[in-house]
Amino acid sequence: MRILVTGAAGFLGAHVVHQLLEEGHEVRAMVRAGQRRNHIRKVGAELVEGDLLDSATVEQACAGMDGLVNCAARIGYWSRQNKLMTRVNVDAVTGLLRAAHAAGLQRIVHVSSAGAVGVTRRGEVLDEEAAWSLESRRVHYTLTKRRGEERSLAAAWGGMPVVVVNPSTMFGPRLDGLPPSPLVLGIERGRLPWVPPGGVSVTDVVDVARGVVAALERGRSGERYLLSGHNVTWQQLFESIAKITGGSSPNMVLTLEGLARKLFKSRVKNALRLARFPETPEVLRSYGTYGWYSSEKAGSELDYSVRPLNDVIRHTLGPRL
Repeated sequence: MRILVTGAAGFLGAHVVHQLLEEGHEVRAMVRAGQRRNHIRKVGAELVEGDLLDSATVEQACAGMDGLVNCAARIGYWSRQNKLMTRVNVDAVTGLLRAAHAAGLQRIVHVSSAGAVGVTRRGEVLDEEAAWSLESRRVHYTLTKRRGEERSLAAAWGGMPVVVVNPSTMFGPRLDGLPPSPLVLGIERGRLPWVPPGGVSVTDVVDVARGVVAALERGRSGERYLLSGHNVTWQQLFESIAKITGGSSPNMVLTLEGLARKLFKSRVKNALRLARFPETPEVLRSYGTYGWYSSEKAGSELDYSVRPLNDVIRHTLGPRL
């Protein structure tokens, strides 16, 4: 098939482009102006530069394509980014779906987020049928991904061939030449001050890319598929990274009470426009809950699987280990 990939130069998007090309598809890769793109150009993808918020550009990008993988997203954990996140993660999805419908695309995959499925306070493992929780709404990025997903599923219910995938927290190698995960590097260098409460589901970006392509080829329209991995506490993850990298996990494990105090101070700073990443209210609100998920459905229908956690961490740092 001839596939348009949006967000093609990003962390996941670049791996999706590589996977599609490996499986014999033709790829048109949409990238933003000024964005790194050599890692996409050199593998043989057709490049098109454009802005998802420009309807004419999006229509031109969809023309002549058979399918679409929407990897584009604005990630942000700071209230100053909220308006842009809404435009990219919600409004642009509508325009992209409209252009895809006009072009008669046969297969569409929208990349959402596992956070759009929900989180819990007690560490339950969620699946695709989980009820959307109030805890999930405390972070604007998650909220916008949920709204973009809802628009994609509404299009599917209206007859469009749309499948939604929900990756959890991804590690793995970058293809754009930028440094690997700041979290892994921070622990390797012993620079992180504390371990947050709560838990996360960790997966590998290459395994997710394979799941995305499988969803494009054989996912059921109108369905969502969790592409998650190893459900661990933040402390377990930090200790695993420290063991493999030879770094050190922080001695201080933040309690929920300690997190609440930090959040209060951050909210005051944010009101005075003094809050700075990584201790913004949105970052701190993302801790204290458990984003643990089951990928049983993706495993059954898409043959999705994830390599062992230690291999995920080693894969992130590549030949350095």
